[in-house]
Amino acid sequence: MQRLLVLNMSIPTMKTLESFEKVEPEEFHKQEPDEERTADEKKKKRKRKRKKKTDEIAVEAGDEGTYTAYIEGISYDASEVELENFFTPCGPITDVRMPKWQDSGKPRGYAHIDFASSAGLSSALKLDGQTMMGRYLKISLANAKSSFADSILRPKPPGCKTIFVKNLPYDASEKQVEEAFQVCGKITHVRLPRWGHTGNLKGIGYIQFRKESSTEIAVKKRGQISVGDRLLLVDYDSGQMKKSFKTGDGRKWNKVHGKEHKRFKSGPRL
Repeated sequence: MQRLLVLNMSIPTMKTLESFEKVEPEEFHKQEPDEERTADEKKKKRKRKRKKKTDEIAVEAGDEGTYTAYIEGISYDASEVELENFFTPCGPITDVRMPKWQDSGKPRGYAHIDFASSAGLSSALKLDGQTMMGRYLKISLANAKSSFADSILRPKPPGCKTIFVKNLPYDASEKQVEEAFQVCGKITHVRLPRWGHTGNLKGIGYIQFRKESSTEIAVKKRGQISVGDRLLLVDYDSGQMKKSFKTGDGRKWNKVHGKEHKRFKSGPRL
């Protein structure tokens, strides 16, 4: 009887087994980590970090008074209106600058957009990686605009009477350029190079003054003289003009000006 009693005490009953089966899996899950939940928490943490970083960039930009976004990956079939409409939900836009190729008129694939506030810029930066017209956009904070005063000025060549002008509008005329620089002194010639295959302006020009002192005045005014809505970059020029240089109507320069061209001591480099 004593042996049977001990044996019965060591054998678990069915009720005990049922309670063990119910409790055991629950305790097991409490002790083991949930890998899927951990992965989701890591993803959310990374997203919070990216959002915080984007917000910090936008705040810094707003403190400096610049609210410009730089966009890459723009479709070559896109227009400025379509680009503006895409970013309009971000906030009020003050300007859209999307350069185009002169020969085809197609966009170059990048643009700058100025927003009215840092909040608009911050919203635009969050669209990085989104698609527009089937292409992924890369959106970042635009670099600060370089000042004309910060550009390197080449040494003035002896006897230089010619200046090199950059950032001209592509629809500028020789008369407009001459009128803009006549405050510096008497102008002898204005030459605006054009692309041979299209006839469009290159956006640069050469201005020859009658007096050498006029070039110094013009260079000191760089960044202050404008043609159209563009401020011009001015520098001294030295070099020999190519014989293939043509005037605005397509005629060769040496045939039009004849002896005047031979007296050029400081011509353009094209």
